[in-house]
Amino acid sequence: MSSTRITRAPRGAAWIGSALVALCVFCAAGPLRAQSGMSDADMKAMQSYQLTASGLTKYTRAVHNMIQVTKAHPEIAKEEDGSKANSLADIAAIYDRHPEVKRAITSAGMSSRDFVLFTIVLAQSGAAMSMQQANGGKLPPGVQPANVEFLKAHEADLLKLEQEMQQADSAAADTSGGRGR
Repeated sequence: MSSTRITRAPRGAAWIGSALVALCVFCAAGPLRAQSGMSDADMKAMQSYQLTASGLTKYTRAVHNMIQVTKAHPEIAKEEDGSKANSLADIAAIYDRHPEVKRAITSAGMSSRDFVLFTIVLAQSGAAMSMQQANGGKLPPGVQPANVEFLKAHEADLLKLEQEMQQADSAAADTSGGRGR
């Protein structure tokens, strides 16, 4: 395993999942797996995770809850700026160490680990979809075709959620005078 660390760079509402997207770049393709620093068990969990409509409903609720938390407690993102994680458990622990954040996730019906997995697999599937288009329809190894199809089927909902996160992040930047950006 490589000693590469997964570094988080939270900013307002974008703290919810932005750094996980960077992680997914490493996880999307098999040859890059060793660079991610993730264990075999974590890789297997990501490769076997199934995106579902009920999961998306819970995830959307959790994101909305977390947007409210970041509005009420902007200090949490500042406190976690630069936090490092090498595993799914490490990332989930970052969320769990803040009661408000943990409650935002669990009140939506998800564990922090499920929230992390959903975020990673969602981003991983998006990266795989782009690779699929560039590779003449061929998906990278370890990516479930059903998750890519799920992404395509729920694209409008996911774009709306992304826009809501960006608006919340912009609003946070406006109220802070753009500091910390």
